[in-house]
Order: sequence, then structure tokens, then C-alpha cells
Amino acid sequence: MRAGLSLGAGLLLVSIAFGVGAAAASDAFAVAGVTEVQARLAFTVLQNAVHDNDASAVADMVALPLKVNLPDGKHRVIDGRKQFLVEYPLLFDAKLRDLVLEQKFEGLFVNGAGIMFGRGQLWMAGIWRRV
Repeated sequence: MRAGLSLGAGLLLVSIAFGVGAAAASDAFAVAGVTEVQARLAFTVLQNAVHDNDASAVADMVALPLKVNLPDGKHRVIDGRKQFLVEYPLLFDAKLRDLVLEQKFEGLFVNGAGIMFGRGQLWMAGIWRRV
């Protein structure tokens, strides 16, 4: 699953991979390519990692290279895990950490692009691969 994360008006993409499978058509998260159970698990793992300020655990969820949309409308790319870990304090500043921690699962917006935190500061979306 691929999740997006934002810096102000920016966007950072965080990933969570699940085994090959299909979301049930009756599942509200199916449009994002995941089941509610998978979305809830990813949500909880991300919140716990952010709560613990565990950059490595968050990095495990990020699909790289990662495109970051900056508040000034420009974009940049984080190419690898090492760069992500170095820049984690800037990407997950207090404002974004608070947003992630205050987000309620029931308040997530879901569409074909993924699962949105807040007003789009962070997104998660399914990335399917064999595990």
C-alpha cells in the first residue's frame, strides 16, 4: 500500500505492502485497493511509529523514490532510505506528527487515489506485491 504524506501543502508518500489479494466490493476501502482490515492495520502501524518518533519504522512504510510536494508548489525527490532518515525530522515536523496522531480512523477520506489524512497532508494507498 502506498501512502502519501505532506509537508504543509506538500505531499510525502508512505507505503505499506500487503500480500496479493483483493478487497471485497462491499468494503468502503476497496476503491483504494485495500480492505478495511488492511487500512486499519496500516493506520495503526503508522500512528504508533509517529507516536514513538521512530523514523526507521516510518521509513519501512515509504515507497522510494518519494516525491515531496513543497508548500511553494515545487517538488523534490527523496531517493533512498538513508536520505529519508536524515530528512525525517523535517518531513515529520510537529505539525504533521500531531495531524497523524489526532487523525481518527473513522474520519479518513477514501477514494481511488488512496486514504487521506487531514486535508491531504498524508496519503496511504495500496501497493500489491508478493510477500
